[in-house]
Amino acid sequence: GYIGFAQKWAFTPLRLIMDNIIRITFPSFSRLQHEKDVLSKALEKSIFAATFFIFPCLMGLVMLAPYFINIIPKYSKWEPAILALSFFSLNAALSSISTPLTNALNAIGKIKITLYLMIFWTLATWIITPFAILVYGFNGVAIASGIISFSIIIVIYLVKRYIKFNIFVIGYPLLATLIMGLFLYLINPIVIKNLWTILFMVILGAVIYFLSIFIFAKKELIANLKIIRENLNK
Repeated sequence: GYIGFAQKWAFTPLRLIMDNIIRITFPSFSRLQHEKDVLSKALEKSIFAATFFIFPCLMGLVMLAPYFINIIPKYSKWEPAILALSFFSLNAALSSISTPLTNALNAIGKIKITLYLMIFWTLATWIITPFAILVYGFNGVAIASGIISFSIIIVIYLVKRYIKFNIFVIGYPLLATLIMGLFLYLINPIVIKNLWTILFMVILGAVIYFLSIFIFAKKELIANLKIIRENLNK
């Protein structure tokens, strides 16, 4: 149904990207658990890498999906899922931050804390979702998901008890993503007429994002790309 469609597309970038990041970072976190300063830097780079890729993908998805659905007749039936897609995308965006954090907790042996977080998220879902459905209909599932995702504040607090890290490493990817999103929001209605113009806006949005991130975070970007290349060559 609508929820399945929205959830599938919103979480696709998260699954594709986070699986690879976790594969690279988990062994590193485990090796560095007794070197707190190095572990802190590694965690920051992991969060930066995740948000660097996932934030713009989700923003592009939310901004372009309505046009894609309207232009292609066979997808027009999914138009009611647009709101759900937005809230699931919010959840996925915040999960791109919380996942490296819980990954770090597991790597340093704090599995019990991760278990408690899982229990909390499950209970929160069971409690909040039915009320949200009563108020917002099927969109309540996605809205509840978006609300629960703000519990990332708790995750950040818990991880900071063991690893001192700077959560504001997400600042540059977030800023570049917002610039790209604003650009797409303003230009899409003027440019998009068919599938080819959607593709053009995808490319143009990517150019705007990478140009913005290069301007704001050239040093961090080069450092992270170097780390990724080194790990891929191993």
